[in-house]
Amino acid sequence: MIKAFVSYSAQDAAFVREVASEIGRAFAKIDYRAFSAGEHLLETMDETIRASAAFVLFLSKSALASSWVRHEIREARFQHAMGRIKNVLVVRMDHTISPEDLPDWLNRTKHITTISAKPAAGESTRTP
Repeated sequence: MIKAFVSYSAQDAAFVREVASEIGRAFAKIDYRAFSAGEHLLETMDETIRASAAFVLFLSKSALASSWVRHEIREARFQHAMGRIKNVLVVRMDHTISPEDLPDWLNRTKHITTISAKPAAGESTRTP
C-alpha cells in the first residue's frame, strides 16, 4: 500500500519536491515520480489515490484553482468515506485561504500552515 498520495498545483511543484526529498520516495506518490507518460492519467491517478492510506493536500490559491487538484480532492473524499484513506493532512501554504474556500470534509481534517519543507515533511511522516 502507498502511504500517501500528494496533491498539489504544478505552480507549487518546487516546494512539494523539496518536501518529498525530506521524507523520501518510500513515503509518498508524487505525480512526477508515480505516473508514466502515456498512461491513462485520470485512471492511474484514481487508482493511486485508492491505494493510499493517506491524502496530503498542499493548499495554495493555485491548488484551489486547479481542476486536477479538485478532482483529486473529490476522489480522496470518496476513498476517505469508504474507509480506504485513513488520514488526511492539509498543508496550508497560504495563510489567507479561509476554511470556506475548502470543501466541508477537509475542514474536519488535520491542518498545518507552513512555507518551510522541514515542518511539512515532519508532519507528513506522522500523519499515517
